[in-house]
Amino acid sequence: MQKKYLVNADIIRIIAGFAVVFIHVTDPFLAYPPYYGVGGFPYLILSFLNALSRVCVPLFIMLSGYLLLKPEKTIRIHDFYVRRITRIGIPILFWFSMYFFTLSQTGNHLSFYSLFNSILSVNIGMLYFLIIIFELYIITPLLLIFLKRAGKGSGTAIFIFFIFLTLGLNTITTYLPNTRFLLDGNIFTIFIPFISYYLGGYYLRNITPSSTQRVILLFGLWVILLLTLFSTDNTAVSVVNTQERQFDSINVLIMSILVFILFINNSFIRRCFSKPPALFCIKIVAGSIFGIYLVHQYILMLFNNYTHLNPGNIYSPMLLFVFLKIIAVFAISFGIVAIGRKIPILNKVFGE
Repeated sequence: MQKKYLVNADIIRIIAGFAVVFIHVTDPFLAYPPYYGVGGFPYLILSFLNALSRVCVPLFIMLSGYLLLKPEKTIRIHDFYVRRITRIGIPILFWFSMYFFTLSQTGNHLSFYSLFNSILSVNIGMLYFLIIIFELYIITPLLLIFLKRAGKGSGTAIFIFFIFLTLGLNTITTYLPNTRFLLDGNIFTIFIPFISYYLGGYYLRNITPSSTQRVILLFGLWVILLLTLFSTDNTAVSVVNTQERQFDSINVLIMSILVFILFINNSFIRRCFSKPPALFCIKIVAGSIFGIYLVHQYILMLFNNYTHLNPGNIYSPMLLFVFLKIIAVFAISFGIVAIGRKIPILNKVFGE
């Protein structure tokens, strides 16, 4: 039986992938001392869009919950683990090796202890996302059993519990920064704050707001974005490191839920991309997003070395150059992944 194609899910996937690239390109500009603290319209625009882009990883997690948490279907646990863990396991091994190899080439001395400690403490850059997905896959059969047997009230209660757990952990981090109670610094617990997003993909899947409700949701998203901008701690080293922009903050949690609801069952979006040419493009780009996530940091690094489009080298119009850089990094990453996905064996490192 052929699976029903979910174009809205792929649109969300593309938005999340582009948002990841946007964050990593714009963070250095927002953290650059001559820009940070001085501001100005270009800086404000970048900061605004950077804050909105923080929904990227939560959206990836919510999409996984949306696609995998279907208790009405029967799954074979053995087949589920073999398929999912094999699919994520090869990218983990390859990109971890790439990460530590690149680190060793930058003058860092790597011993077995430092490698082991980096992995245990999840000090592995953006690859932490692979660990989260891997661990969510492991608990998925248990969640499916729970969702199948639990009543609606019990399921909703556990969803709310994990939302408050996520927000509670963020509160502890914010007001007790020296505490050792940090789940995101341990490979065995890093996935726990993201269970709320994973379950959110399941519990929010059938919400279809009316046109009036969409306007209200958009207004709410605008308000949360403004609060995120104006509640930023101006004494922080840089705006990008403030708690308001972390994935476990109430700001990002609400924004992620609003964006997901606005897009997942949006009939207007479905109609806009219903034509075969549009669907073809969406499928090609969406199928490459996981690979783009993995490869874009290396493209960005090479781009910085050879173009020098970095903070301090870019002047007016700063916004134009920054957006051109974002588009270039995304497009080059997409080209490499699209080619790599066609090559046997190599396609496995991109999660095929």
